[in-house]
Amino acid sequence: MAKLAAPELPYVNFESPLERARYGALEGTNLLINFPGGAILDEIQEVPELLSFLQVAIDESPTPGKWVLTGSRQVDLGSGVSQSLAGRVSTIHLWPLSYSECRPAGRAPKTLAEAVLVGGYPRLFDERRKVDVERWLSDYADALIQRDLQQVLRIDKRLEFDQFLRLCAARSGTLLNVSELASTAGISPPTATAWLDGLERCFVIHRVLPYHRNFGKRLSKRPKLYFLDSGLACSLLGIQSASQLQRDPAYGNLVETWCVSELVKSRQNRAMPPRAHHWRTNDGVEIDSLIEEGGLLYPFEIKASHAAHPGDLSAVDKLRSLESREAGISVAAGTLIYAGDQSLTLGRDRAVPWFDIDRAVPPLS
Repeated sequence: MAKLAAPELPYVNFESPLERARYGALEGTNLLINFPGGAILDEIQEVPELLSFLQVAIDESPTPGKWVLTGSRQVDLGSGVSQSLAGRVSTIHLWPLSYSECRPAGRAPKTLAEAVLVGGYPRLFDERRKVDVERWLSDYADALIQRDLQQVLRIDKRLEFDQFLRLCAARSGTLLNVSELASTAGISPPTATAWLDGLERCFVIHRVLPYHRNFGKRLSKRPKLYFLDSGLACSLLGIQSASQLQRDPAYGNLVETWCVSELVKSRQNRAMPPRAHHWRTNDGVEIDSLIEEGGLLYPFEIKASHAAHPGDLSAVDKLRSLESREAGISVAAGTLIYAGDQSLTLGRDRAVPWFDIDRAVPPLS
């Protein structure tokens, strides 16, 4: 991807021991001499000492896009860049593929259940490598724990952490109760909080905060927990097929997990902040996702069923009733994301098939 974006730049891969020996450690000046016009430096976290050389080079010649740095270990890369190149870089986080990115190549899943089961990691859609989805996701989870998470969290309770990760997967798409999660996992709440922070830093989970501006104390203030990739969550839960997934009690929450991730990826892929929230009153009225854009709140409801009904958006009517009494709140038409295959008008709102979710994300064209 970096080569396609900057085809004029030479490419160096520091995964290679030869390249690390040639340009790493005290040989950093060789890099600047050999590539005066810049370069793509892949797996830059393998040679963190080079960042100091780059800092000097960038200060002397601050040409935007001259140096493209990539890395597969977010924690190593992020800490090194923030320490050495603060204020000199623009950071792009690459999320798993969105459905709209898979769709043009004809590799996208054909049903919502299949999409949830597979998730969006690029290797699973690479036609050159026919990989077993279940095996690859299982191996990825093991590698993730042993590499990134072990480094971030300094885990000394591997069995407890394995259980904790699976408990998080089982709670994806639900309100987060740290005390309950910690108690079930047999760890302390501070440890659970630290592990959640580490999982978020490694882009395994994200926490969606509630929208409660101007609503006072009538709303729940607890965040919702989501896995960034529904396929990884399914793997951790031992779900191996679309039919098994549809019978699982967590199916609705995993569908919500996939849809919310798609909403966020759609915004991120357009270089826009997610601005995603959830909304829930103390008496249980809930909207799965709210996106704030241009002074409007765009409500999204998510259903795993193949049928769409106006009543599925009743919570949006509740939000509208508050809108008339609260200052500074304007609610756009609500959108129901569902497992069907037709776009429908539902009174003031609409239903959109799961595979068109990207087209429903504001700002709308």
